Amino acid sequence: VLSECYMWCGDAEDGPMKPGDVGQVVEDDGSDKPFRVSFAGRCWWYMREALRGLATSPQIRRGREVGVGDAVVLSECYMWCGDAEDGPMKPGDVGQVVEDDGSDKPFRVSFGGRCWWYMREALRGLATSPQIRRGREVGVGDAVVLSECYMQYDDAGEGPMKPGNVGQLIEDNGSNRPLLVSFRGRRWWYAREALRLAEAGSPKVSCEALMQRVFDETKKLKSTVDRFGEVPTRFQVVRVEKVHDQAWNDDYLQQLQLVLRSRQEIGSLSPKTCRVATQLVRSANQEPLNTDAEAVLFHGTSPSSVASILSCRFDRDRCKFGLAGRGFYFAESITKSDEYTEPSSGLCCVLVCRVLLGRSKVCADVLPSAQQRQGLEDSVLKHGTYDSVMMDRERCRGTFREFVVYETSRCLPLFVVWYQRRAD
Repeated sequence: VLSECYMWCGDAEDGPMKPGDVGQVVEDDGSDKPFRVSFAGRCWWYMREALRGLATSPQIRRGREVGVGDAVVLSECYMWCGDAEDGPMKPGDVGQVVEDDGSDKPFRVSFGGRCWWYMREALRGLATSPQIRRGREVGVGDAVVLSECYMQYDDAGEGPMKPGNVGQLIEDNGSNRPLLVSFRGRRWWYAREALRLAEAGSPKVSCEALMQRVFDETKKLKSTVDRFGEVPTRFQVVRVEKVHDQAWNDDYLQQLQLVLRSRQEIGSLSPKTCRVATQLVRSANQEPLNTDAEAVLFHGTSPSSVASILSCRFDRDRCKFGLAGRGFYFAESITKSDEYTEPSSGLCCVLVCRVLLGRSKVCADVLPSAQQRQGLEDSVLKHGTYDSVMMDRERCRGTFREFVVYETSRCLPLFVVWYQRRAD
């Protein structure tokens, strides 16, 4: 950062950094003005006396990994960490971690109204100082409230949010009124100045809002032979009910440990729900998700079957012999699971489950024979070579991927979600 005497050190005050900004030294040529500092995409040469290093101040987080909510900058080796250099942040820019999904590229960072996924090694954590917080724009995924001057901007006062309400920013299209906010099932476009970040002590974004995000991100205008009628263009979450069965939970975690001990290599299939899976598990007050071995997936069925599953668990004897044999089928897309639901009083319901996939056998055959179907089932139950089967109908048919397990203790319901089919 700039030192207290930077204004008397050559042309330091003409550079891109202002007091409180955090830059990064990228070169030292040993001259009278030796330090080349990068900040906000620009570089400037500074005298030694014009700068003060953060390494000796309490601002630097040493000995601790980056976590959700932390202010971060790009590390010295970011250019060798995947596509980090293609992201919105440049050396010296300060973003905020808004999600950690536990994958190989786990950190979703918000900066300047955009979000980007970064590898762990591409980032370095900073303390959250007032200078950083005030200078950061809201980004997709942030919890937001109306600003003090919201009435001055377009029709912000007519939206669903009132002062003190906490919504979730779900889209930023860069227009004059760029920010789409979800609040209690309704959405509204706001001017950037009409919103500000919710304080750390504000109520968390609701479970309904988080589930709506999953629905919106996984819907797909496709159908299969299992669909009756037109494909809905939207699935509107009405309410979310948390599920907890301690005995079932204990059995599931025991199976998880068994798989983790027995498999040296697993390999994640990266379901479309993976970006918010860890948040869903956290909101269900569950043990942390192992994203290499587990996934959060949908299971569509009738309300009466949901009640039966929750009281007696999944029952393999009642399963039909599907494309992967007799097992429990889950989808990564709400559109696919919706094909199996039955409306009751205008509402459909779907189970959102934690599913132990472990090592998964992938099948992309258009129409597996009866012998092949039995072989898929046997590869898990009889031979133990695999822990699950993934039917890749997306690859062979252009529709959906489905995930199949064969033991009731390897799938754990977390939520019952009630929703409406919409055609708007």
